[in-house]
Amino acid sequence: MTTQRYQRILVPLDGSKLAEQVLPHAVSLASANHGEVVLMHVVPADGQLVHPPTPSQLAAMKDITGYRKRVKETWALKGKCEIGWRVSCSESPSPSCS
Repeated sequence: MTTQRYQRILVPLDGSKLAEQVLPHAVSLASANHGEVVLMHVVPADGQLVHPPTPSQLAAMKDITGYRKRVKETWALKGKCEIGWRVSCSESPSPSCS
């Protein structure tokens, strides 16, 4: 029987505390498999949101660099895995979204 290993786990984050609740599980799974956790944040290219943002989402949007750094530093210390970030635009990419 072949053992399945997770080499890369993609975790979409929107700045909400609810979305971050998956992080302990993703880091644990990646650490057990010597894998990588890739955190992804998608930015609407036109600035339009589908739903009104929560307070934690607003804070993340105001300081995306600080949010990315805080999440990565918090979880990098808790697991034995690499943690990387990807920020993407929902439509046509622009230099500000890379």
